[in-house]
Amino acid sequence: MAGRLIDAGVDAGLARPAHERALVAPPRRPEPRLRWLQQQDVSYSVLSQLTDRGVEAFKQSFGTAADRAAGRAQKIPLMTLWYGANDSVLEGRPQHVSENDYGMHLSEIMTMVTSENSEYYSPETKIILIGVTPIVEEDRHKGQLARWKEFGSKGEAPTLDRSLQHSEEYRDTPGMVVHECHEEDEPIVTLDAWGAIERAAGGREPDQLRPFFYWSEIDMNNVEKTMAPKPKADAGSKHAREEEDADVEQQKKLKN
Repeated sequence: MAGRLIDAGVDAGLARPAHERALVAPPRRPEPRLRWLQQQDVSYSVLSQLTDRGVEAFKQSFGTAADRAAGRAQKIPLMTLWYGANDSVLEGRPQHVSENDYGMHLSEIMTMVTSENSEYYSPETKIILIGVTPIVEEDRHKGQLARWKEFGSKGEAPTLDRSLQHSEEYRDTPGMVVHECHEEDEPIVTLDAWGAIERAAGGREPDQLRPFFYWSEIDMNNVEKTMAPKPKADAGSKHAREEEDADVEQQKKLKN
C-alpha cells in the first residue's frame, strides 16, 4: 500500500517511485489540478499491480499491518477497486481474464484487506467495488484501426477486441463476489457503473453512450454527469422501497 494511486500519464514526477519522486522539484506555485493530485498523493494507495496492465511505474512494495503500526505506511480510509474493462476483452486476447477468474481476483484483493489472517489486514479501510462499463463497439474498432495505422499498419488489421454483450457478462460479478464470499458486516460497497451510465444516457445505443466516453472508447468522460443521482422509482412502490433500503444499507457500511 506504499504506492500512490496517480495516473501515470498525468504528471511524470508524481508517477515515479517514491525514492525518485523526491528528486523532482515541485513547481513553486502548482496549478490547482496538480496541487489536488499532490494532496491525494498522501491519501490513497495502490494495493496491487496486475501483470497484464503494463504500467511499470506501479511496481512497488505494499505496506503491511505491521508497517502501519510502526508508522512506515499510512492508514488508508478508503480503497476503490475499478477494473474489468481489460479483463472482459474477447477470449484469445492477451488481456482476457475469464469471468470466473475475474471474480476470484476481486475476492483475493478484498480478502487481503478484510481478513484478520492477512498481513495486509486493514480494518479501518472501507472498500468501494465498481463494475465494468458498456462500450461503443463501432468507435472502439475505429480507435484500434487508427492506432494500427499510426504505427505503420504493420501486420494484419486488428479485429474488434471487445463486445457489448461479452462485457455485460462481467457486470454483476462484483456484487455476486461480495454476496457469496464476504460477510455482511464487512465495509464493502458495490457500484453498478454500467447501470449508472445507461440511466444517465437513456439507453445503450451508440449515440446515447458516445457522450460518456472519449478517445480510448472505453475510458469515461462526463463522470460527474454519469454518477448523478439516479431517477427514483414511483414513491411507495416496492421497487422504490427496495432502492431506498439498499441506499441506507450502503451508507451504513461506509459510516461504520
